[in-house]
Amino acid sequence: MGFSLNVISSKLGRSKTTVYYHVRKNFGRRYLPLKFELEPNADLGEFLGAFASDGNFQSDKKSHHYRVTIVLSEDQAIYAEVLTDKMEKVLGKRPKVWSYPKQHTVRITIHGREILDFLKRFLFWTGNKTHTIAFRRKSLNLGDAFRLGIIRGLIVGDGSVNLKNARVEFAVTSKRLAKQYAEVLKSFGIGSHWHSSKKRMRRVPLHSVTVRGTRDLRALKARIGLTDPLRSNLLDKILERR
Repeated sequence: MGFSLNVISSKLGRSKTTVYYHVRKNFGRRYLPLKFELEPNADLGEFLGAFASDGNFQSDKKSHHYRVTIVLSEDQAIYAEVLTDKMEKVLGKRPKVWSYPKQHTVRITIHGREILDFLKRFLFWTGNKTHTIAFRRKSLNLGDAFRLGIIRGLIVGDGSVNLKNARVEFAVTSKRLAKQYAEVLKSFGIGSHWHSSKKRMRRVPLHSVTVRGTRDLRALKARIGLTDPLRSNLLDKILERR
């Protein structure tokens, strides 16, 4: 049986602030351990795709603080709950969803020291994550359900549905990740178009993979499906005009 902060403070003759500081310093904040779902299914693939696109891992060894955050736009608030459900199945613990109106974002966060090792079973990156992240080659051989989940997650983060030009676009600075996205689409019989560009203000090229044309857009909807309601509705509008 443990003692409250008040009791410990009284027994030691130290202020509650001092006791709290030393507990955090020596033991850190305690979080429930994660229970990972290792079965390569669509939910796992989608979580990893979303992390590869718009996620980050932060650690502070002094405070024993480890956190994964996935940042979405504010118009993806409904999808944030969808992804949270999937992450709970994969990680065994429900993440928290935070709204940041001033930044026009919604952020999903979950704590756990062991989560980095879990992520790196499927992904790798060196230095700047944004420019170098990609899936490990063996990860792309874990079945169709896992691969279609990857595509869903990548589109959620770095993808968009362009209603005016009738296309689904995906653009990243990681050339490996862009190539893998195109390869997985091809494995599902979905054609795509590649374009790389480097603007004066950008240090590295932006690699874009676009799906356009009625046949490929219909195949994307039927064989992959989009779980983000916003992007799914836009794709439906494009196809309704065909």
